[in-house]
Amino acid sequence: MTEAPYVFVTVGTTKFDALVSQIDTEEFGAWLRAQSKELGVEELKVIVQRGTGEVVPKSAWVQRCFQFERSLAALMGGAALVITHAGSGSIMESLRLGRRTCVVANTGLMDNHQTELARELHRRGLVAFANGAQNLFAALATIHLGESNSSSGSKQGAVCPQQHQQRPNKHEQNPR
Repeated sequence: MTEAPYVFVTVGTTKFDALVSQIDTEEFGAWLRAQSKELGVEELKVIVQRGTGEVVPKSAWVQRCFQFERSLAALMGGAALVITHAGSGSIMESLRLGRRTCVVANTGLMDNHQTELARELHRRGLVAFANGAQNLFAALATIHLGESNSSSGSKQGAVCPQQHQQRPNKHEQNPR
C-alpha cells in the first residue's frame, strides 16, 4: 500500500515559530487544497518537525507534529515537498533525496549566513526560496506539485530545472 503524499516541514534544531505558524493559516490550507487537486488526491497532509519552538500547529491538515527525531531522511524521502529552514544540512539532505524543496530563511537569526546559501541554490534553480516566513506564500506560488519538474518527467527534484544547467568540470573546460 502506497502512503498518501504529504508535505514535510522542518526547522532543524532551532526555534522558528514564524514558519511553523504559517502552517496553521488558511492561506496555507488553500495552497494545500489546490496542490491536492493538482495531484489528484483527496487531501494532502503535513508533517511538521518544530524543533525547540513553542508553536504546535492545530489545523486539520497537520497529520503529525514533533520536536526531534534521530534522522529525518525517511520523512524527507517520502515527501512530495520539503519546506525547510535554511540550514545547510537540511537543504542538502532534501536535495540529495531528490525532493522538491522550499527553503525559508529565518531572518530573526543574528548571524544569518544561511540566506546566502539559500539564495545561491535558488539562483541555480534548485530550490524555491522565501526570505523570511512572511514570504513563504510567494515561494509556494512557484511550486506546482502536479507538474513534472525535470526532463525525465519526474515529479521530484529541482523546483526550477530550466534555470539549472550542468556545468562542465574544470578538466572538461577549454583553456583560453
